[in-house]
Parts: sequence; C-alpha cells; structure tokens
Amino acid sequence: MDATYRSDLRKLNELNFARFDAKLEQRITAVEAKIDRRLGEFEARIEKRVAALEQRVVLFEARMEQRMDLFEARMDQRFAEFEARMERRFGEQARWMFAAWASLLIPIIGLWIRG
Repeated sequence: MDATYRSDLRKLNELNFARFDAKLEQRITAVEAKIDRRLGEFEARIEKRVAALEQRVVLFEARMEQRMDLFEARMDQRFAEFEARMERRFGEQARWMFAAWASLLIPIIGLWIRG
C-alpha cells in the first residue's frame, strides 16, 4: 500500500507540476507579449520625440544661419564705414601735414635765400 500511495502521489505531483509548468509558460508568454507591446509603444514615442527634436534642431540651425548672415552683413557695413572714415581722416591729416610742411618750408627757403 505504501508503494501504491507513493506512486499515486508521484503521479499527482507530476500532473500538478505539468499544469503549473503549462500555466507558468502561458503567463511567461503573456508577459513577454505585454513587454513587447510596451516596448514597441515606447520605441514609437521615442522616435516621435526624436523626429520633433530633429525638426527643432533644423529650425534652430536655420535661425542661427539667418542671424549669422545678418551679423556678417552688419559687420561688413561697419567695416566699410570705418574704412571710409579712416580714409577721410587720413586725407584731412595729409592736408594738414602738407600745410604744416609748407608753413615750415617757406621760412627755411627765405633764410636760405637770405643767407
């Protein structure tokens, strides 16, 4: 009787373990499917956000390019104004230097002729 009882108990345990194993496999499959679904949703959200970020970067680059072009245009204008002002100042300075040189040269020539 003891051997029969053990045999029945063993069969019952094996049957219970087989049911448990089947349920566990089923639940693992369900969890894997749920993880795959959520991972797919997460990837879709990430891709959407990356696309939005890339679009923002493109707009930012366009704005920065526009600002740099505007800055370069202003700098070119300022340099042109500076060059024109320097040319004007050098012209005025050359006239004054010529006037100073002439005013010094006239007495020197007068002293040389007299001497």
